[in-house]
This record gives sequence, C-alpha cells and structure tokens, in this order.
Amino acid sequence: MKLPDPLHPAIVHFPIVLILFGTLFSVICIFVRRFSLPLFAAILLACGAAGAFTAVYTGENAADNTGDLSKSVDHLLNEHAHYGEVTRNVSTIAAVLAVASACFSRRNTFSRSLAILTAVAACYASWNVYKAGKHGGMLVYDHGVSVKSVLQGDDAAPSPSPSTTP
Repeated sequence: MKLPDPLHPAIVHFPIVLILFGTLFSVICIFVRRFSLPLFAAILLACGAAGAFTAVYTGENAADNTGDLSKSVDHLLNEHAHYGEVTRNVSTIAAVLAVASACFSRRNTFSRSLAILTAVAACYASWNVYKAGKHGGMLVYDHGVSVKSVLQGDDAAPSPSPSTTP
C-alpha cells in the first residue's frame, strides 16, 4: 500500500472532524450529563488531539518540500503552521479536561465546572481549526502550494472545456 504524497492533506481532515464534533458534544455536556456523553466527548477530543499532532508533524514535512515561496505566501504558510500548532496544543488541553470531566461525571458541581472549561477550550480549538483551514485553503487554492500539475511534459496542453453551445 502506497501512502499519499504529500501526506498532510490526507491526514488533516480527520482531526478537523473529530475536534469539531468533540466541541459539539462538549457543549452539549454542559447541559446533559447522561448517556455517556461526557465519555464520548472525551474520546472525540482525545482522538482529535492525537490527530492534530500527526497533522502538525506531516505539515512540517510538507512545508519543507514547498520550495521557494514569495514573502506573502511564506507568511501565509507560517500563519497556517501557527494556527495548526495552537490547535494541537489547545485541543490537547480540551481533551485532558474532557477526560477529567468524564471521570468526575458523578460529582455535579465539579463536573459541571469541568464541562464548561472543556467546552471553552474545545471552542477555542475549533476556532483555530477554522483559521488553520482558511489559511491552508488559501495556500492551496489561491497560490497552488504543493499542487502537482497533471500535465506531463512541455507539449501537453489542457483539454478544452466543454462548450455549452452546439
């Protein structure tokens, strides 16, 4: 089995989804402490944090292979990396808080306080997911960073777009 190259775009979508859903469940856990919801939120956030570590690692490797970039694109890449690292760190804090909240789910006041702290940290992690994704999208779609051309050779021409008129 061959791994995708670059690996970062294939990896990064998993922690995005896990952190966003973990945030949703952590907010719900402020109000509802039944049905193993705190445990489910903790699992989602812990897996999201682990995925964020992998996403940052693969992103650093991908950044090493981008070649020469203009100053503005390099700045955009650095911003993307910064938001990815903040996401990794804050999602780890949210995961630890979520695990503690799940462990103390029988203690009402303490558990509720931990649930609120978890939700705040998870919301901040989700905000950073958004910012990292926005910058990553700009790198790829606006500037073509790490996009490999499908054209092979100098004489290859793009296929004409289909015409809508007969």
